[in-house]
Amino acid sequence: GGPMSRQQIAQISKGTKGQESAESPAPAGAAAQPTRTAAASTASAGARPVVPPGIEQYFLPDPAAGRGDVDAPVYSPVALGAARITFSDAKLGIDTARDVLFTVPIIAGAVPVDWQAAEEVAGTAADLRQEPAAGAQFLDLPAPAMQPKNYAAWQKAFSQWLTQTQRIELLRHAGTKLTATGQETEREFRARVQDALREARDAEVDAMKKKFTSKRESLAEKLRKAEGAVAREQQQASQQKTQTMFSVGAAAIGALLGRKVLSTGTLGRATTAARGMGRSMKEAEDVQRAGELVKTLQEQLAAFDETVREETQRIADSYDTAPELETITVAPKRGQVMVQFVALGWDPR
Repeated sequence: GGPMSRQQIAQISKGTKGQESAESPAPAGAAAQPTRTAAASTASAGARPVVPPGIEQYFLPDPAAGRGDVDAPVYSPVALGAARITFSDAKLGIDTARDVLFTVPIIAGAVPVDWQAAEEVAGTAADLRQEPAAGAQFLDLPAPAMQPKNYAAWQKAFSQWLTQTQRIELLRHAGTKLTATGQETEREFRARVQDALREARDAEVDAMKKKFTSKRESLAEKLRKAEGAVAREQQQASQQKTQTMFSVGAAAIGALLGRKVLSTGTLGRATTAARGMGRSMKEAEDVQRAGELVKTLQEQLAAFDETVREETQRIADSYDTAPELETITVAPKRGQVMVQFVALGWDPR
């Protein structure tokens, strides 16, 4: 026929635009995170789709909510998975749990939901909304999202994917066998390790001193006895010296008084004096020997105390360096991934 009307031309150009947007590949990440502008201009954005019964649906919080200059959001459909993952290891002293939320775009293809493309969302299931934001628009819902049975399959796949991919990295100190908890910062963990090291150091010093205590007490007891012996020997030597002096003096006085030189009394006194001098010399030697023993024991005790001091310093030095931490990776064990649900999610981002 004849020339096209203005209305027909408008319809054709509108159809071409729709075709182009359908055929031209979307930029990377656009499916996962449609920008507010791109989503708002999408031809298929419209009223909230009617979802078959049996399909749970939740609305993710709008990060732009509350800002006056922002339009009402455009929701895109996603598979929304919520789970609690426990990481525990009795040997490592670990027992921590994480609540996680993941979203992945639902597409009309052979694999409508691929958890490998999932991204974690801040918050937990408690932060989800039951109702959309006022004035929101919705992108079309792909056919697979309308099948309630699909969600059970996606939930099973979600659980498997979490088990394979979810890990936590924790700091560990091999020396003290301490492992950081999931909630601890590196600084807090280092402080805990330092405390444990101080306790270990003090315990090691105490054990070392205890090991040496009996030896030191034995040595100190010998020294006390030796010092007592010196005091006794000095007293005996002093008494013997005095006695010898009296004997020698008596013999000398007797001779001076002119008694018979060879009288029995004079001979006896002279003999006693001679014996006394011999004993005095022996007592002096005993004092010297006892004194030498005291000196030897004092030196041994001083050397012993120096050994204890050096050993204490060596132990202290061995704990003086900053603790070296290693990073360990912990995976959930069988039965430690508890999926709360996989539902239809509406993402306003």
